[in-house]
Order: sequence, then structure tokens, then C-alpha cells
Amino acid sequence: MLPLSYILKSDSRQGFSLISFVLAAILFGLFSWPVSEGVAAASSPPEYELKVAILYKLSRFVQWPKTEGVKPKSVNFCVFRNDPFSDSMTALQGQYVSQREIKVRYLANDGTGLSRCQLVFIGKSLNDAVWPPLQPILSNSTLTISDANSFAEKGGMIQITRRNKRLGFVVNMKAVNQSGIHLASPFLQMATLIHKERQ
Repeated sequence: MLPLSYILKSDSRQGFSLISFVLAAILFGLFSWPVSEGVAAASSPPEYELKVAILYKLSRFVQWPKTEGVKPKSVNFCVFRNDPFSDSMTALQGQYVSQREIKVRYLANDGTGLSRCQLVFIGKSLNDAVWPPLQPILSNSTLTISDANSFAEKGGMIQITRRNKRLGFVVNMKAVNQSGIHLASPFLQMATLIHKERQ
């Protein structure tokens, strides 16, 4: 597996439109790597190091709604309820996406600070207690991502899955569309799309 530092070293200040297809190839390469039995456990650092790289590359396919006033200089990547990444997530601190510096935040179990997140990851320990704090952000411009079973089906936006020892995506298009977030076509072409609204 490529080291996380190698995956992140591309110039993250480049424009979205100029690199989307290149990143599509890179991200497809990440998801084509088989996940071995030894890496399959949720607590295994190699699996979550790969998922940190996925979160970073995935963010390059996201266009958040524009806000009035001053353009934000940073984008908050948040981890909610538990931290499966250990020290790997800190590798994103100081990287750039859409000319905005990434700030890594770890949130309290009551969800304090969720409204300030542009991207939030919820780990596999997802249970019924997680959903009430998430409700206020499910229809706003916070991108919700998890590797928990049925996350997308229950209202989350992007679920990272593992099938036949390979990683993939399930995207809840209704949730994404309601949020005002735009996900680039090269990414959507790699994903399984559910709850697609009729045109």
C-alpha cells in the first residue's frame, strides 16, 4: 500500500476543474486495491490510513454551496463520536482543498460543533444515539461520511463499503441534493447511487 504521505503530496492548491479526472484515476486506484483479511478489521490502522487518504481525495470532488460575505479560508474535517484513525487523521492538518486549509476537529459525543464542520466522519460504532445530534446537519451543507452499515440508507450522504475485499461507495443522492453540495461526475460514476430523485 502506498504511504499516506505519498498519496497526500500532490499540490492541493490546484483548481478543481483541472485535476478532477486525474484524481478520478487516483481514487479509482485506491478503491481497486484489495483489502486483505489482515486489514479488514475495523481497528486495523492500515485500513483507516487508507480511509484518511480517501477522505482527502474525496473532498477534491466536492463543491460546497457558496456563502455570502468573506470566502472562508479553512475547511473543517470533523470526527464525531469515536476516532478510528488514531494519528493518521493529523496528516490532513494543513493540507488544502479548493484553496482552503484543512482543519481537523474532534467533536464531543453530544455533537457540539457539528454545525461548523464542512465534512464529518462517523465511525463504525454508529448506533441510534448518534442520529439525534446529526439531524440538524443532515439537510445543510455538511458532507456526512461513514463506513457504518446502512449509513446511506438511513440518511447519511456517503457510505464507504467493503465488498469482496474491495472498497466502494454508496451515495444517498436525495441527502446530497437537499444539502446543496455538488459531487463531481467522475466520483459519482464510481459509486452506487440510491434514493435518486426523479428528473
